[in-house]
Amino acid sequence: MNRIHLFCFPYAGGSAMMYCRWRSLLPASIQIHPIELSGRGKRMNEPFYQTMEQAVEDAYLSIPVHVLDEPIAFFGYSMGSLIAYELTRYLHEKHGKEPIHLFAAARRAPQIQGDGQKLYCLPEAEFLQEIIKLGGMSAEVLENKELMEMILPLLRADMQIVEKYSWRASKAALRTDITVLAGTRDVVPDEHMEAWKEMTAGRCKIAKYEGDHFFIHQHYELIGEHITRVLLQWREAVTSV
Repeated sequence: MNRIHLFCFPYAGGSAMMYCRWRSLLPASIQIHPIELSGRGKRMNEPFYQTMEQAVEDAYLSIPVHVLDEPIAFFGYSMGSLIAYELTRYLHEKHGKEPIHLFAAARRAPQIQGDGQKLYCLPEAEFLQEIIKLGGMSAEVLENKELMEMILPLLRADMQIVEKYSWRASKAALRTDITVLAGTRDVVPDEHMEAWKEMTAGRCKIAKYEGDHFFIHQHYELIGEHITRVLLQWREAVTSV
C-alpha cells in the first residue's frame, strides 16, 4: 500500500518549520508535508490571506494531484485546525474524497462562535499584549524589534481570517475520523473541544496534553507518536480486511 501523506498546517503566525522535526520521528510509511502558507517562511514576500476561503484554496493547491489518489491525513494546530477542517470539506465537495483522518489541535470546534472580540482591530500595543497572554512567544522574540516588526503584521492578518471566519452548515456530514488534541490549561473550554464530535459521522476522540495553548512545544515527540499510532492502526485495519 502507498505511504500515508500527512499534511500539516501551522497556528497563526507560524510556519511550516514547526513540523519539520517530525520527518525524523515518524516512520517512512508516513510522509510529512509541512505546508508553508502565504506570507511566511519561503513565501514571506507573498501577500497575506484576506479570508479563510483564500487560505483553504491555497492549501488545496499545495496538494500534488497524484497524491489525491493515495491515503492522506491532515494535522492542524489552532488556526491550522480550521484550515484543515475546511480543506476536508473542500475535498469532500470537490472530489467526493476525504482524508483518512483529521487531527485538530488547540482549536474549538468550527461551529462554536467566539465571543465577538476582534483582536486584529486593536492598536499595536494592545494587540501585542493579547498575543502575549496566549503564550508561545519567547522573551528573545519579544525583545527582537526587527523580528517583531515582521511577525506582528502576519499575526494580525492570521487573526483576522480566524476572527472573521463563519461556519456554514454542510449538506452532507463528513465521515472522516477526527482526533482532537487539547491542552489541560488552554483557554479553550473542554465543551468547545468536545463539540468537534458534531462535525463528523465518523469517530471522534479527545486527547489531553499537559500545557497551555501552545502545548505542542512541550510534546512534539508524544504527539508525533500519537499520530503514528492512529495512522498505523488505520493501515492495519484496512490491510486486514
